Amino acid sequence: MKKHFLITLLVFLVAGLVFAEEDIESVLQRAKSGTDSEAMVDAGIYYLTFEKDYKKSVSYFNKAKKLSNPDACHMLGKCYQYGIGVRKNIKKAVENYKISAEAGNQNSAYEVGMIYYSGLNIEQNVDIAAKYFLQAAEGGNADGQTQIAYLYSIGEGVEKSEEKSFYWNQKAAEQKNIRGILSLALEELAEPYFNPIDSVYLLKYVLENSDEQGYLGIAYGYLGRCYRYGHGVEKKHGTGRNLREKSC
Repeated sequence: MKKHFLITLLVFLVAGLVFAEEDIESVLQRAKSGTDSEAMVDAGIYYLTFEKDYKKSVSYFNKAKKLSNPDACHMLGKCYQYGIGVRKNIKKAVENYKISAEAGNQNSAYEVGMIYYSGLNIEQNVDIAAKYFLQAAEGGNADGQTQIAYLYSIGEGVEKSEEKSFYWNQKAAEQKNIRGILSLALEELAEPYFNPIDSVYLLKYVLENSDEQGYLGIAYGYLGRCYRYGHGVEKKHGTGRNLREKSC
């Protein structure tokens, strides 16, 4: 069940790799030609997602990789990271992600950053992680933006900078990234960016649009404080208390 969930998730993590409204047989035929790397990647995704033929999927990704297709490298990174169609191998996952990242795939850059930051089955290196998070952030990856914002906020892997932390959380929030919105809301409840009216709006947005319990708990807690002290809203002790209780 877990593997099938991850496989389904893979399709949504690869930007731009969505099947066009054409006969799958046409895609597979072009993939077999040996020259159409995009068709090979699509064929790999097809076998991965619909046919559950993981080895054939990896075979197509490898063929596309030989034709220097960065999306194929990203998918191979996923397969090696989770052991789908191949033996799990974090080093090979990183190797493929890096090739894809160097070709401009910011999803891959984010994945490299996460692997080095977590240190799971690889030596942790926050400096390398920060480098790839920043690349992902600059390329428009919202998750990379929230992660580099966090590193700037604590000065880990980069020089501490409240200004840069705020900037990247703001960029992520513009993309409706819940973590970015929540982080921005919290930053606007403190100096030097104190703006409680905007913060309340953002906290309410999180409560209305997230089902992540961790985020909801934080949002309820801070919104409760806003009502308790009258920050950005009319002071209401009862409302504040009720909201804080929901955060527990």
